[in-house]
Amino acid sequence: MHFQRPLLLALLLALNISGAAAESPVPAAGTSQSVPVNGEQRTFEDPLERDTPRRSFTAFLRAMDDADHLRGSAYLDLRNLSEPARAINPERLAHGLIIVLQRALWVDPLSLSDDTDGFTNDGLPSYRDLLGRVMLDGREVPL
Repeated sequence: MHFQRPLLLALLLALNISGAAAESPVPAAGTSQSVPVNGEQRTFEDPLERDTPRRSFTAFLRAMDDADHLRGSAYLDLRNLSEPARAINPERLAHGLIIVLQRALWVDPLSLSDDTDGFTNDGLPSYRDLLGRVMLDGREVPL
């Protein structure tokens, strides 16, 4: 499948392999985590298993293997996309990302952090971990 450059750039920026969901700090299904909310400790459970980068990534792969693009799109961080990129359907971005992962970048899930904060010494924000790099227009683009 051929993707236009803007779509590829948007999906490269959209993946959120993080220790928490983009909007809230929530743990994996079947586990709970107490976090401060308005000065009060509250317990949250995340049915999408976004508590660590490794679990987020493997849950994304499962969703895409099930052809559940809606569920797969829940693992994408769309906050920093440009306005035109935000107009792209998130399910299409999830589908595009799995194509890139299948064709251009093999990621061993065991190489990803299984810590809630991800890798803390990688120079990236705590909500983002590096999967690898792909070539786009002759330059490396981080995923």
